[in-house]
Amino acid sequence: EKNSTPTAAPAPGLTVKRDAIINLTGQMKPDGKLDWDVPAGQWTILRVGYTPTGRDNHPAPEGGLGLECDKLSAEALDAHWAGLVQKVVEMLGPLAGKGKAFNNVLIDSYEVGGQNWTAKFHEEFQQRRGYDPLPWLVTVTGRVVDSPEVTERFLWDMRRTIADLFAEKYYGHFAELCNAHGLKASIEPYTGPYESLQCGEPADIPMGDFWVGQGVHTSVKLAASVGHIFGKPVIGAESFTAAPSAEHGRWLDDPYALKAVGDQVFCEGVNRYIFHRYAMQPWTNRAPGMTMGPWGSNFERTQPGGNRAARG
Repeated sequence: EKNSTPTAAPAPGLTVKRDAIINLTGQMKPDGKLDWDVPAGQWTILRVGYTPTGRDNHPAPEGGLGLECDKLSAEALDAHWAGLVQKVVEMLGPLAGKGKAFNNVLIDSYEVGGQNWTAKFHEEFQQRRGYDPLPWLVTVTGRVVDSPEVTERFLWDMRRTIADLFAEKYYGHFAELCNAHGLKASIEPYTGPYESLQCGEPADIPMGDFWVGQGVHTSVKLAASVGHIFGKPVIGAESFTAAPSAEHGRWLDDPYALKAVGDQVFCEGVNRYIFHRYAMQPWTNRAPGMTMGPWGSNFERTQPGGNRAARG
């Protein structure tokens, strides 16, 4: 409740004059009640707060499910890192770091919807845009302040701030954490509520992805563009992903069947495949062996089409 930001504006109607908006935050009592000597007339009181988006991390095993971390907060990413990657680094010890077995961490494609607030958003907005956003929050309810042009100017600033925080507090800080531990940062910077080139810049390996049977995704060319613009020599892609279907996955695609789409991806600028998926096969008496559930092309030594590819 202490984060609530009530404002008041003349009613009825969805167009509000800027000088008629009153920020009532100072009239909020510690118990959440509003103590305000209301001027004469009709008023609409808006109480604006924030809450988690409710999106969970997925796909994940049952024991690993939980809410997505706040993408606009470096502190939130620090907590996420400490609870996951840092534990892996410490467990592996001398096997983690540059040139070691564990040397790279990936942010996969963004698939968890929008986010428009964080605990420090008020301060970050003021620092970056030079004015207080709180009186303008009536616009997120569909109201127009002064005019559509003025309102769109604020909403542009709002979206610009969100994009900057994504790039700096999430993708940029992720790369800093990786590099501080001797790890490379691989990033798929697409389909999110941000600026993709800006979010791809801090990556050591910018990445796209492509699926078997679905053609080459636009993220592949985006990754190549990030590399060309920011001087990243290695361009990766989550490669040959396959959904379970009658035609693909489940050991149905041998290497030769994957060649055409792989060649096209090379032509679009990728120079490193990151196979989705390559599973460890520790047994010599088990077939077909380990999987990643139903997802991905089965590409490892148990792939029965290996001899066909060699003849090709």
